[in-house]
Amino acid sequence: MLAFVNADARPHQIYSNDCAELSSTLLNPGDTYSVAVGTGPKVCHFQDLLAPLSTGYSGILQVHDEQEERRWETEDERDSG
Repeated sequence: MLAFVNADARPHQIYSNDCAELSSTLLNPGDTYSVAVGTGPKVCHFQDLLAPLSTGYSGILQVHDEQEERRWETEDERDSG
């Protein structure tokens, strides 16, 4: 589950060309948009439609598949042991 919280004083609207599930309706100040991100592997770029050039309101979400997650857990256990 991923949540976008508008803690700003102006509205925002999340948009992702890569992962449609990230695209939100208008988020007024105080609003939260929660979404279950689909299965990976995939890379989701997102931005604010109302401020598309603002890097403070954009980002990249990398979604891994279950096999990759298990491999990382195994590596972490080996490295910490």
